[in-house]
Amino acid sequence: MPPSGSAVGCHGQPRARPSVSSSRMNRLSRVTRLRIWLSRIRLTPVRTEHINETATSLPTHLDAIAHRLSSESGSLRVALDNVAAMLNEQMVETKHRLIDAQQQIVALRHELADTAAESRSAAASASQATKIVGEIAAAAARDVAYERLIATIEPITSRTDGLSVIIITWNHAGWLPEALASARASLLAVPQGRAGQILIFDDGSTDETDQVLASLSGDPQIRVIRSASNMNLARARNVLLAACPTRHALVLDADNRALPDGVAEAYAVAEALGSTIAYGQVIAATPDESQWMAFSYAPSRESLSLGHSFDSMAVIDVDAVIALGGYAIDPQLGGWVDDLELLLRCLRRGGLLAYVPTVLGRYRLSPLRHSSRVTDQGALERRVARSHLYDEPDFDQFAIVSAHAAVGVLWASPGATKFVERADATWHIPWPDHAETQAIDAPAAGPRVLIVVPGGVGNFGDDAISEAVVARVRAGYPTAAIEIISDRQMPTINGRATPWSGTVVETWRETNALDMAGFDVAVFAGGGNLASWFA
Repeated sequence: MPPSGSAVGCHGQPRARPSVSSSRMNRLSRVTRLRIWLSRIRLTPVRTEHINETATSLPTHLDAIAHRLSSESGSLRVALDNVAAMLNEQMVETKHRLIDAQQQIVALRHELADTAAESRSAAASASQATKIVGEIAAAAARDVAYERLIATIEPITSRTDGLSVIIITWNHAGWLPEALASARASLLAVPQGRAGQILIFDDGSTDETDQVLASLSGDPQIRVIRSASNMNLARARNVLLAACPTRHALVLDADNRALPDGVAEAYAVAEALGSTIAYGQVIAATPDESQWMAFSYAPSRESLSLGHSFDSMAVIDVDAVIALGGYAIDPQLGGWVDDLELLLRCLRRGGLLAYVPTVLGRYRLSPLRHSSRVTDQGALERRVARSHLYDEPDFDQFAIVSAHAAVGVLWASPGATKFVERADATWHIPWPDHAETQAIDAPAAGPRVLIVVPGGVGNFGDDAISEAVVARVRAGYPTAAIEIISDRQMPTINGRATPWSGTVVETWRETNALDMAGFDVAVFAGGGNLASWFA
């Protein structure tokens, strides 16, 4: 094998190469390197000058570059500002468009809601119109049946002092026994010798009502009158008026219940003042009492004008109602607002309307009640208003009074003056002389009395009720320690200072609610929200 680094031929034999002495090679190498260094040395001044020139011109170049960068960055900032401004304008415009779109959506929703309400109202009106057409179509046959039935009722030439209960039932067999039980209890609550009859009108029932009534046969206190066909409420009530043996009657529907104490209090007012209609609060509740409210408002310009806020449950003067023409059989009222119509007719013709601050009974809230069939209550109320409120009457001239047997007359309209003056002297309980009463610094030593009043709502009548009740409680209990809670603010009450414990709602929402057991007497001088919170 040839030595490392030797040239090799094509047959593996070492290739021949020229022979150069090692010393010569060394000399050439040194000469070459020397020439290279000499060349570099000659170029050094030139390079140095170039470096100097470059160093000299470098700041200028750097300034130019900086200026260029500054110029370009300024342009860039301007461009960015323009882009930002454009984006901001677009955002503002988009925001306005979104707001406009939202407003259009809200307007569209309102329009849809109005359209839906109009559609419901139109449907309700159409449904109500269909029912009224049915009432009109049936009116002639009902009138004939009514006249035939009235002819069988023996005329009553003179009614005795006392109170009867008149009940209409139409397919209410399941509820009728409760109404009867409440009627019996109510007649037991009136003064001795004043309890009349319980008159029941079966208005063509097709359920088990006949069986319930059959179980009452032989009871001398109960009289049953039957109609083979349905006559509707107004005619049925007029039949019962004709048959009523006493001067006064409690109107009670078979699906409601009377409360004895309230009935006795309403009857006492009706008898003492000679009212045509005396009514009080009615508590409306579902059968399980999970939902309830106070119904029937105290008479005022607003409550008499703005809607149907009265129930037919009332103590009426039978002869006075008959003299007014009885309950209206106008088929366009459909038997649904005949009680409101009678009340306004009574006032326009000079009869006395008495409001008694008491709970007269309980009204059953049920989808099967007669009034649930009404689909357009407003149309019926407007028809009544057109008949009795068309000329915007002066309500002060109507005979309206609020009274209670325990305290006498609470307030009366100018038109009721003659009725109040005719009342028995026991109604005129003396009022304290406001000029002589002084504010008291220490609690009185007498009974602790809570008075719930409807004052503090900016209504003169409510404040007058509050003042009258406080004055008469002080007249009966001169040393009473009285506390007041009211509808809203402290009512305007003259005379002796009276502690105010706040509003009804505030009292019941406070964690330290009133301890009712701490009072010896509680006086309720109103209904509505007042009665609702305590019921």
